[in-house]
Amino acid sequence: MIPAETMPWLARLGVTVVTQPHFPVERGQEYATDVDPDDQAHLYRCRSLAEAGIPLAAGTDAPYGSADPWAVMRAAFERSGGEASARRAALDLFTGEPRHPSRVRRLAVGSVADLCLLHVPLKEALELMSADVVRATCVGGRRITPPE
Repeated sequence: MIPAETMPWLARLGVTVVTQPHFPVERGQEYATDVDPDDQAHLYRCRSLAEAGIPLAAGTDAPYGSADPWAVMRAAFERSGGEASARRAALDLFTGEPRHPSRVRRLAVGSVADLCLLHVPLKEALELMSADVVRATCVGGRRITPPE
């Protein structure tokens, strides 16, 4: 939980928040019964943190949540209560540098290949927000998905 009154303090500190915007979707029924109604709006914030200038990234938190980052991106985009992110912002939650997860990493010649290759153009992938668009995933320059 991140109450709104703590966001200016977090912004001043410059801390990066790594959130799981899919938890309210995956655990909505549990949160409805187990979390005080006044606290529910403060769970796993997304857009409000970014708008407050707080560096932001996301994770799946697998095995406690879905291991599919595309499901997390969809949840970030479809959030209610003013917490929905734009599609590109939802993708950017997963494209950070290892030591600075809120800084979008740029592909450069000679850099280690930590990337996903897509079957479709990025614009279409952002519309679909599905793991089905991924052709291959490489980590540390090695393919981690099985060949087709």
